[in-house]
Amino acid sequence: MIRPPGRVGGAAARIAVQRIGPGDADRIAEAYWRSYAAAGAGFTRQHAREDIDRYVDGWHGPPLHDASWLVPAGAQAVGAVLVVRPAPSGPSARGPFVTDLFVVPERRRRGIGTALMTAALEAVGDEPVGLRVEPDDVGARRLYEALGFRVVGGAEQVG
Repeated sequence: MIRPPGRVGGAAARIAVQRIGPGDADRIAEAYWRSYAAAGAGFTRQHAREDIDRYVDGWHGPPLHDASWLVPAGAQAVGAVLVVRPAPSGPSARGPFVTDLFVVPERRRRGIGTALMTAALEAVGDEPVGLRVEPDDVGARRLYEALGFRVVGGAEQVG
């Protein structure tokens, strides 16, 4: 999918987001685990922490801190968007790339994903933003389409 560079369409959700900081890895990892634990047998908190550590360490590319956000709920996070630059590959290889967007199951469909993506897209301004989404992930595809993305090939999306 592709979304032409420019302003984010639609009104931003009125959900408080905050930039991810150096001390947020634990709460992001917990939210990440909660978001994906039901999807695969054997996905543990340790696996989640390792995935978040890879993001922090730049495994997919250098983290783009100005465009990476979380939604806090007390001392926890209920969702986050993780962005790197440059993209690991594909049509947006020089621009920002969303490595992950996740929201804990009990908070889904309440505008959190929209708020996180809106904050990330506004932070990068007039640059195309890449991401990948599974073809059968109907909810994610619906969110990205609502933000103006369109298919550019396979599971890759660029906005």
